[in-house]
Amino acid sequence: AVRCQRRLELQCDDAPPALYYLAVRAARRAVAANPEDASAYLLLGESYLGLLHATRERAWGTQLHQLVQLRQAQASAALNRALALRPDFLQAHLHLSRLYQEMGYLDLALTHGRSACQLARQAGPPAGVSPKEFQASQDQMEKQIERLAQEVQKRADAATLASTDSPIRQRAFAAFQNGLAAKALEILLESHVSAFGSEGMELELELLLGVGRPWDVRQWLRPEHQNELGLIPYYWLRVRAAAACGEYARAEEECAEAAHALMRGPDNPQALRLREKMALEIATLMLNEPRSPNASFANLLAHYNEAVLAARLQDQAQQLRQQAEWTVLGGLLALEEGETEEARLAFRAALSLWKDKATAAKGGGLDFNSRMLAQSCLRWLEETSSGRRQGD
Repeated sequence: AVRCQRRLELQCDDAPPALYYLAVRAARRAVAANPEDASAYLLLGESYLGLLHATRERAWGTQLHQLVQLRQAQASAALNRALALRPDFLQAHLHLSRLYQEMGYLDLALTHGRSACQLARQAGPPAGVSPKEFQASQDQMEKQIERLAQEVQKRADAATLASTDSPIRQRAFAAFQNGLAAKALEILLESHVSAFGSEGMELELELLLGVGRPWDVRQWLRPEHQNELGLIPYYWLRVRAAAACGEYARAEEECAEAAHALMRGPDNPQALRLREKMALEIATLMLNEPRSPNASFANLLAHYNEAVLAARLQDQAQQLRQQAEWTVLGGLLALEEGETEEARLAFRAALSLWKDKATAAKGGGLDFNSRMLAQSCLRWLEETSSGRRQGD
């Protein structure tokens, strides 16, 4: 009962998601009008954190981890930009310290936590807070910082011990696995990609997004890197970099290109639709296998390697699911941008894979991780359109 209650609470909104979307759009307009406005970047970062922590996105993130990664990259970019413009921005340091603890970037969480503690001490009690209450709050914060410092030192010692006299790639991964994101990134940035290979390259780009440097990822990542990184990591890095920079059209295009690339695949140069390709597998089996005039499909399977066929069909079904996920992510970015009709079309296109509950139960549709997200967003859009029509 407690687990069910907690699950229900996650799916409920602490505040209407529409308010956060409006705040994101307002902040994006503000930074476009004045790129030196640190307060606008702070609002932008807080809005992304609000979507992630105070709306049903926190429940969706348990099913679609890409959504969490997207919001973290967007929030980190905005908050780090605010600090670049105003290094003594207390609220930005506080938010980043908490965000980096969630992400497991403990050394960066410690850095921003110390800065926040020092700035709060210098600023003194805020309005409405007595000196005694302020002192108690500061003491508690300093104790938390001290515990975190001890943990970071412990992990730094472990990383050093595990990677002594090791290659660059191993040292970077040892640092990252111990929560030392800043150290891992430093090791990678000081070395050439030839020293740590494609896995190290992916880690470097992930860390650049995590520390709020999507502009560097966007500038550095090129089409020729797709073969080194793989299709999914390559496009996912590009989508998050564009979204964190506020380039929604480019991010949506990257989602569409990823879905198209999945549909095409290395063995499908004509971009045959995956449903058609699955049907072709069955048709080829029936036409090519020796059979008597009255042979059933089951008779054909008896002479065919069922495991091979099942694996191929399952792989194609998984590609269909991945296409749907990319389509939903593109729709979510369109919704964030305010392009509601594009978002509606994207969510409907993704849900066409599932069709409906009855069809999916009979095997006529495929479920996918972000289905509930697509259904909820589509319901919002349709309710909004219905309300507008009634108002007219």
